[in-house]
Amino acid sequence: MRSAVVVGIEYFARYLTDLVNEYSSAWHLRYFPGTRTGVMRALWNVRHADALVSFGGPGPGTALTIEARERRVPVIVIWAGTDYLLAAGNPFDLEVTKREVSLDLAGAPWLAEELRGIGVAAQYEPIIGVNPASKLAPLPKRFTVLTYLPEARRAFYGEERVYTIARALPEARFVVVGPGAANLDAPANVEFFGFVRDMARVIDGSTVLLRLPEHDGPAMMVLESLSRGRHAIWTHDFPGVFCANDTEKALRLVRDLYERHCAGNLKLNTTGWSFVAQNFHRSGIAQRFESRLDAIAPQREPEERKRKRIAVTGLSLFCAEVADRIEDARPEWEVQLLRPSSRLDVIASLAQLRRADVWYSIGAPFTSRWMDHCARFLRIPRVMHWVGSDIESIRDNPKMRSAVSATAAKHLAEVDFTARELSALGIPSRIVPLPLRHYASGVRPLPERFTILLYIPTSRPEFYGLRKYERLLDELAHEDLSVIVVGGGALRAPASVSLENWGWCLDLRKAYESSTVLIRVTPHDGLSLMVMEALSFGRHVIWSKPFPYASRASTYEQLVSSTRDLLERHKAGRLFSQYAAAEMIHERYGTERCVEEILITLDEAREERASRGCARCS
Repeated sequence: MRSAVVVGIEYFARYLTDLVNEYSSAWHLRYFPGTRTGVMRALWNVRHADALVSFGGPGPGTALTIEARERRVPVIVIWAGTDYLLAAGNPFDLEVTKREVSLDLAGAPWLAEELRGIGVAAQYEPIIGVNPASKLAPLPKRFTVLTYLPEARRAFYGEERVYTIARALPEARFVVVGPGAANLDAPANVEFFGFVRDMARVIDGSTVLLRLPEHDGPAMMVLESLSRGRHAIWTHDFPGVFCANDTEKALRLVRDLYERHCAGNLKLNTTGWSFVAQNFHRSGIAQRFESRLDAIAPQREPEERKRKRIAVTGLSLFCAEVADRIEDARPEWEVQLLRPSSRLDVIASLAQLRRADVWYSIGAPFTSRWMDHCARFLRIPRVMHWVGSDIESIRDNPKMRSAVSATAAKHLAEVDFTARELSALGIPSRIVPLPLRHYASGVRPLPERFTILLYIPTSRPEFYGLRKYERLLDELAHEDLSVIVVGGGALRAPASVSLENWGWCLDLRKAYESSTVLIRVTPHDGLSLMVMEALSFGRHVIWSKPFPYASRASTYEQLVSSTRDLLERHKAGRLFSQYAAAEMIHERYGTERCVEEILITLDEAREERASRGCARCS
């Protein structure tokens, strides 16, 4: 039998393991908990497994991911629902994880759609199955509403909504299941059962399931309730279910069911029971998942070991992008992204670093002292790619500068002013820009309305100019303009300004095409990819650094002056796309050229190591 290692959310991971093992004669799944011992056992078993399954995104831990990649074991990630919220809030690390995953599955169609919005191409696959009751118990004599409110996350699962509905229907009985003690402030008609092992008995004693969380994936309790002929009110549109996205609608639906119950007209939910029986029977779900395993297992066919191995650490978004570019340009190279955040991850990273020909870091000079020691002891050359803000970490620390000089064989800077900063600190560097993530297929005309594009992240918004932008918009409140904010942060703007917050965007091409000017004012910066990308789209740029085709704004007064100048030219019909800027970016900073320069440096570091080894042998 072929085997798969299963990790992740304990309840669902154990459920999937038992489900497949019950019906499959070709696959045997083994679940390992997330404890240190459990992860160690999972690491050992991955060495001999045919697949690694993580129930819960964005994926298994770093150590498991590294081991799976080393052993060429395909990784399947099953997204549960709330994990989407965590991934959406941490998009940089998500880009790294996506490289290591062979297949993403979503247990609900709406979850697959949400994941596509953050760049995860998940396929819908029902994962949860039930055995529908062959004989349905009659509805209880007293109208009873069942809901799930675990104490640790009652607010998330809609506690106040449930209590509002319970107060409006004092004659109805409300039963709460889920770990935790009773809430003494709940209405008198709400009972708390705590953790329940025999859910079938509790479901049979209910009339309707009320499930109103802030966000949800495939819900086991919904399927279980439908499989026993009970009604269900849920935040998602689903066959046999009443959909309610707000408290008012949910109350109307519960009241309607209650009135039908009192009139003796409420029947069993046979529609929901029939749908679940046909589409979510345990045996069918197990067979479908087994087919997924069969389809992905051949990816573990042995292949010739790649000749060059690159270990990459640093800023996760840049690392993932450059790793993909390197492997596209040099298929014979193998790039392993290392993220030594925990002790176990450090150990796994050290094992990979030991096998690497070159260590390449982007924007994070200090990763792990153990990795530094390992690289020095084994004489693994390191190439450091500085992005600008990372220089601040060594500027006033001679000890760190000394450590950097001793650790790295070669240094790369993205632009001349970054190279000059490094040179002043005694660090010689070669100018090699990082490859752009987005290119314009063709320069389009500027939008009819003057539109400003701003980058404001959730962390350090002040550093990225938040207060200056708000002050600027206050001064321009009487002008006809729009503002697009990306990065996940928030911005206050006058009511007269049309403000759109697009949040974190993996693909910024639409943002560039929709804007007139990108404004980026920071106290310190390297060669900003957003500046380069905006220019490649022929857009105007106001930046705190000097750069061709960009207006420099190192002070607030310069920011106001540059913005007003562009705005006046726009109103006079004399502001056009910067075609020459786009041509310059393509010629000087084309992806192929940048990647080739990086590859040359990595190759040089590798060859120098090899030549030192030959010299010692002779």
